[in-house]
Parts: sequence; C-alpha cells; structure tokens
Amino acid sequence: MLRRDGHNARFEVAAERVFDLVREFKPDVLFIDLAMPTMDGMQVATELRKAHPVGSLRIVALSGYGSAENRVASRKAGFDAHLQKPATIELLSATMQTLFEPPIR
Repeated sequence: MLRRDGHNARFEVAAERVFDLVREFKPDVLFIDLAMPTMDGMQVATELRKAHPVGSLRIVALSGYGSAENRVASRKAGFDAHLQKPATIELLSATMQTLFEPPIR
C-alpha cells in the first residue's frame, strides 16, 4: 500500500532483522505489529528508542490490538502513534503526514 502511494518501503517479518533494516535502510517511519513470534513489537520499540530518540525515527504500532491499555503501553514503549488493523492507505498516509508536520509554536 505504501509503495502504491509513492513511498520507498521495505518489509521485514523477523523482529530481530528490524534492527539491521534500520541500520541499513535508515527509514523515516517504521510500522510495527505488536504481535510477532519471537520478540513482540513493544520490545522492538523499546530497544529502538535506546538508539533513536523520539523525533529521529518515527515508530507506529500497526496491530489488531487496539484497546486503551494497548495504546497506553505502546506510547510507553516509544511508539509515536498506534493504528488498529485493518488500516487504509488514507489512514497510513494521514498518520505519516501528521508525524512529519512541524510543531506548532
């Protein structure tokens, strides 16, 4: 969906490979599922935030888990936004636009 909207996108299934992908591809935004087989998305975001402070890399939870508790936990783990599946291309694009808007002064 992101490629159809003109973005240069990569896809990775293995949570452990996300760290290599970030190092090699240097994305502006990561969409991460919270439920992955070997390392959950919360752990991935927490580890990424150690090396990439808020603002340097945008991390978006894209998950079937969308309760208020899930949203609070994803924020604490370092996610910038939390979207519930299924997400439309319009929602993905709007979220990315919001993440890159300059702050209001």
